[in-house]
Amino acid sequence: MSSTSITKRKLEEALSVLDNITSGAVAAGGEGLTAKYKVELSISHEQPCSWREHPCDASIYIFPNVGPASRSAKFEQTVQALTEIGDQLPVTTHPLTTDQLDIITIADPAIADSRICATASALALFGWVPHTVAARHALRCELCLRVVGLWSCRALKDEPFKESEGTDGVLDEQRNAFDVVMEHRGYCPWVEGGVEAEVSVEHVKPGWERTLEALVKRRGGEGGGDAGGKESVTQVEDVSAYIRGLLDGSIGATVRK
Repeated sequence: MSSTSITKRKLEEALSVLDNITSGAVAAGGEGLTAKYKVELSISHEQPCSWREHPCDASIYIFPNVGPASRSAKFEQTVQALTEIGDQLPVTTHPLTTDQLDIITIADPAIADSRICATASALALFGWVPHTVAARHALRCELCLRVVGLWSCRALKDEPFKESEGTDGVLDEQRNAFDVVMEHRGYCPWVEGGVEAEVSVEHVKPGWERTLEALVKRRGGEGGGDAGGKESVTQVEDVSAYIRGLLDGSIGATVRK
């Protein structure tokens, strides 16, 4: 018997085992397989390893439960800190609509380039804060601890500013742009809200969505509950569905500004 035949037979046997495991997991709702891997995540460590007895707390998957006022205040503080980076902020891609970006953008009359305020606001909404690595500018997520050096991204200063482009600074090219969603780790509660299975659906929204809703409600209150604010609230679910599609791969990473 040739080595090719042996390899083929082993492959078929492996696929058969995989099919059995998959069908069993589906039949059991995946609960048995999930429980098995939760145990393996601990016991697969060597005995002396501290990770075996002291894994990360489940809170790393949960967005901090704070009120809308605190959430809005944190957003504003982050935007202010990010604007200090100026035109060294990266060109970004994000799934927000123009109306949503207008709602969250905190304008600063002292900043001539409106793209800086819009970019800082979009970054803050998705949980990115200013950071430094070897005295160079970077962005960091405080929940998934992802750090991205801005030297790897195309900066706003590399693109000529045109007032006619509007506050969202739509650009023809998106090479080396910073994707505010995909740069997070896959489990990050800023973009992934479906990990608190034991909590009601109302409380498992990702962090960006909770922050956006807080900002929309505040803007609605300041403007007497204008229709624009209500319309933006109805758009949140569409954007959330789009982000879930990006994360699970069912939607290609098409740039939406």
